[in-house]
Amino acid sequence: LLRMIYILILAANFLFAGPVLIGIPVLASTHLREGASAFGIIMGANGFGSLVGILLAGAKSKWISEHMASLLVGVILVQGLGILMMGFIVSTPAAFLIMLVLGIGSGCLNISAITFLQRSTPKEMLGRLMSMIMLASFGLVAAIVAALILPFTVYNTLRFGHFVLLNTNSGYAFFWANHPIYGT
Repeated sequence: LLRMIYILILAANFLFAGPVLIGIPVLASTHLREGASAFGIIMGANGFGSLVGILLAGAKSKWISEHMASLLVGVILVQGLGILMMGFIVSTPAAFLIMLVLGIGSGCLNISAITFLQRSTPKEMLGRLMSMIMLASFGLVAAIVAALILPFTVYNTLRFGHFVLLNTNSGYAFFWANHPIYGT
């Protein structure tokens, strides 16, 4: 079960981080009439939902620990369906509701899974466990994103003659700058 949870944490972070961090800004700017306001509303729903999920995990910790495997698979399935539905969204309220549900699942799952893993691991191995979780959550995703960004970075450096610094809305900036019609 520990190995399955670790693999699912890795897969969930990889498969959900990209669509949320890159897809939502593009969705808000190209398909929602509120534009940047829609982006703020959608991401706010995700943050609020995450807080609700964390509180829910604390309130229902006994039930969650008894049903951890089912919860893990169920939340990941719901999140996959939510991300899929975001591709068809044309209104901000619908995107708000989907991201609220995704945030609740994410907050509940993050707290519950890490707590379960920590309780199931001998104390002398906790440091190693947490370093592996952080690697799965941030390190591998960052390495994959860096590998995906590298061709654009090399292209932009060769095109403009110097390194082009990325910013926090890099997904949207890459889309716009490398678009065949709107790009420079």
